[in-house]
Amino acid sequence: MANPTFTLSRATLQDIPTLAAIAALAFKNDTNTQLKAAAQPPGAFEAGMAGMAGGLRQWIQTPERCAVLKAVNDRNNTIVGSVQWGFRGVPVGRTHVAEVLTGPANDVVADEEVLDGGEHSRLSPEKQQIQTEPTARIKALETMTSAHLAAFQRRIMPDDNNTQCMYIGGVTVDPAYQAQGVGTQLVRWGTEQADRAGVFCWVCSSEGGWGMFERLGFREVERLTVGLDEWAVGPPPSGKGEGEEEGEGDGDGTGDGTARGRWGEYTFRYMVRQPRDT
Repeated sequence: MANPTFTLSRATLQDIPTLAAIAALAFKNDTNTQLKAAAQPPGAFEAGMAGMAGGLRQWIQTPERCAVLKAVNDRNNTIVGSVQWGFRGVPVGRTHVAEVLTGPANDVVADEEVLDGGEHSRLSPEKQQIQTEPTARIKALETMTSAHLAAFQRRIMPDDNNTQCMYIGGVTVDPAYQAQGVGTQLVRWGTEQADRAGVFCWVCSSEGGWGMFERLGFREVERLTVGLDEWAVGPPPSGKGEGEEEGEGDGDGTGDGTARGRWGEYTFRYMVRQPRDT
């Protein structure tokens, strides 16, 4: 049987529940997401204005500077993945129909959020004063990563109206459709736009997504490595032995570092792709 083809088109508000559910599946084994979920009610990652649904709504409702694309399986008209592309000083590009994909592309689910790079995190005086109440520690982790996000964005996209670039807010692929070229196709849509406009792209990948971005021309410029056990309120959902992390070696993992009952380290990689001649 021939490989399936996928058509890219603009996502709509009606697609939000499906896209959010795919994101929840894609990040089910991501340790950063698992840890943060401990401070949230069930389903909070994909639902509500503070979760994926709220973020997707904001992106979709800003079409003048954002493009949220969905990938649809042409065989059964099923949504299998999505990407959020942001445009800074560049006209938002148009979508195009899918190409026939030949062979597995070793796709991975990508970043949940963009974070600043830096050295390994250490216990700061502020962190030492955090209350022992479980959700306070996890919220402090979110505050720290959000601050890194703002700092990196100020450096790479100064608020002077002169920066021209494109950036990825997130890429997610249904685990049932990974390794079929979906994520690659979603990212290439934007990199082709960037090449035509002559602008750079940037992204901060999750633990499991950086390999795909590297294959598509992104190069690491900074990183943030977080010792999740310093912020955790308990052990991870499952303790796996060394070398038994889900997705290890197949390019489909999202940072399942729960070896020997520890959360382990989680690295966010800032990556930049320079434009290529077209």
